Amino acid sequence: ETVQISFVGDSAVVFRGGNVELTTLTLNGEFPDYEKVIPEELKVMCSVHTGDMLNACRQARVFARDGDMIARLRLLGDNVTITGMSKEKGRSEATFDADLNVEEAYIAFNVRYLEDALKAIDDSKTILGMNDASSAAVIRPVNDEDYIQVIMPMKEKKD
Repeated sequence: ETVQISFVGDSAVVFRGGNVELTTLTLNGEFPDYEKVIPEELKVMCSVHTGDMLNACRQARVFARDGDMIARLRLLGDNVTITGMSKEKGRSEATFDADLNVEEAYIAFNVRYLEDALKAIDDSKTILGMNDASSAAVIRPVNDEDYIQVIMPMKEKKD
């Protein structure tokens, strides 16, 4: 199938092929320097089974969706515990094995964003790297250092 590409002025591109026509606007300006967002060094490194972490996120989401959508991660010893809370439903905690380079760490994410990041990883093991609970974290497959996802933590509200 041949696709015809047409430029419409300086602001749009049209793609035509078969019985499909797609029009899109072009963006002006410079793309942000994404490398500034990726932490250069990570103090906390955690290796987990991707499926274990994804299942814990799904469980936490059931409770967190009625509240603030926060998944709270506590990294302690050789485990990670993910908690989701709701005033109406209570709380969910799921604990699973992990390899950590620190004794204890804590961070909170929007559970949907964390779950989406994990779904995109095509590896049985995942690395979560971070510096502290208020800085960008990195999620990537164990076997692919070139594939990096950056996820921003959530600040928790003080009651």
